[in-house]
Amino acid sequence: MRVTANLLLVLTLAACGAPGSDAVFGGNTQKKATTDSAKPAPVRTPAPQLVTKRFEGYYRRYGNESVFMRCGTTVALPVTGTPIALGVLKERVRWHAPWEGARLYGVFQGALVTDTPMVAGTDGDSVRSKPRTRFFLVGVDSFRTWRVRDCNGMKLPRELDTASTTPEP
Repeated sequence: MRVTANLLLVLTLAACGAPGSDAVFGGNTQKKATTDSAKPAPVRTPAPQLVTKRFEGYYRRYGNESVFMRCGTTVALPVTGTPIALGVLKERVRWHAPWEGARLYGVFQGALVTDTPMVAGTDGDSVRSKPRTRFFLVGVDSFRTWRVRDCNGMKLPRELDTASTTPEP
């Protein structure tokens, strides 16, 4: 009896095939790929490249606030940038500005960046946000005090010149 039970068990296991095999259930038929189950790969758009160029114009730092106004424009832009470029700018201001808030002329490598800031504490739907343009600094080419002839004699707006009383050469 024992031999018959063992023989029956061996025959049953042999009929099932190797462990994990599906050969018993479907024969040798292969599954066909269906177009419904195939999902297209997501399209990845490349990150926008920051194109920098040479800018020259008026620069002023007063406390932690710094502004830059390109030659030929009337709008002063807040300055932001890479940590290395901002560190170099801070040292150049330290050595070239006779006092805090002095008018300076600089030649920079950078880009004009326009973005829309999110309002803190909201999802962005309930408060209208306004685009802002900033000057993104990448490098400092040259730096010196402001002269009357800089930017072809460009006149500075009064609001930029309130704390500065640099004598004109």
